[in-house]
Amino acid sequence: YPKRFESHSHVVVVQLNGGGDSSTTATEALTSAAAATAAETSNFKTADAQKESFRSIVGPFAKSLPSSTDVVVVDTQGIGGELRKPIHEVLWQDGEAAAASAAKCFAPIKAAAPAGRYDGYSPSTTFTTHIENKTRYSFDVMKVMFSSGNTEIRMHFGTIMAADEIVVDMFAGIGYFTLPLAIHGKPRMIHALEKNPDSAEFLQMNAYQNGVADRVTVYCGDNRQVAGASLDGQCDRVLMGYIPSCKEFIPKAFQFLKKKVAVAKAVEVNASPSPSPNRGGRKGKKGKKHSVDEDANIEETAAVAEEGAPIGVIHYHYLAGKDDAEAVALADVASGVPPCLVANTDYKVTRIFQVKSYRPKVWH
Repeated sequence: YPKRFESHSHVVVVQLNGGGDSSTTATEALTSAAAATAAETSNFKTADAQKESFRSIVGPFAKSLPSSTDVVVVDTQGIGGELRKPIHEVLWQDGEAAAASAAKCFAPIKAAAPAGRYDGYSPSTTFTTHIENKTRYSFDVMKVMFSSGNTEIRMHFGTIMAADEIVVDMFAGIGYFTLPLAIHGKPRMIHALEKNPDSAEFLQMNAYQNGVADRVTVYCGDNRQVAGASLDGQCDRVLMGYIPSCKEFIPKAFQFLKKKVAVAKAVEVNASPSPSPNRGGRKGKKGKKHSVDEDANIEETAAVAEEGAPIGVIHYHYLAGKDDAEAVALADVASGVPPCLVANTDYKVTRIFQVKSYRPKVWH
């Protein structure tokens, strides 16, 4: 029996790929691109052999799990491509029971959504719901990923107080961070941007069933284009939860943040009548009191607000070793920081989390 698997309600995903990621970047390459390709090919062949071996005992394996299990999916290649789509195969299912379980998972969504929104929608047998920290995450395991290894960081976002803030989640997925923050953090609005159409649809479903659709707006598309410039300079907080790297999106994250505003107020007093006994006075030049009688010629002019440096919080996810985590973070940010900000003066790293091991000696 396999030792690594994840249970999501009635669906179990068995991992035969070593927990890997089939997409590669320059930082993930081995000694050469050819060596990396050869290693991946070898791994996939090994995983395929494991899958065929496992196929002969998948039935007894399913029976050994909790009685609610009616679908077993095998993951041999991890996730791939820019949209992080899983490469899975259904090895076993109890069709009738699986369909009933999927319908049960979907019921709270349909009940919470606007009337008619999901009329005619029929979830597949691999549609399921993962419940964590009083948050419901519904998704189809064949269409999008869900990492149980990120539980701690998802729960962390449920502890952040973002009262009355405008937040943008640049890589929202199915709501991994958007949902706990919306439920517990009391933001005014979270703009959730997601390029994968399947993930965006599940995110909308999850906003409905968790009762936060009034403060979560879902956009489907590239986060540098989907909202145009409408969110630039509007946000208090930016979430950047994309691995292995979202470094190239740092300049856009700074664009989303609000800007410091300096408002200078000039008061010019051209007349100084005697203070009125019936009215409150106020201090003018050199601390003298001046009344607000109608014959007082007082002019007040407010300077035009000047746009300044961005101000707010960015939650940036990246890969690094334990010993150089802060140095890597600062270097990444420096590569995309606006020229109006000075390192260690205008921005700083306030906290670093080790979410989980990504590969030997490399951490998310």
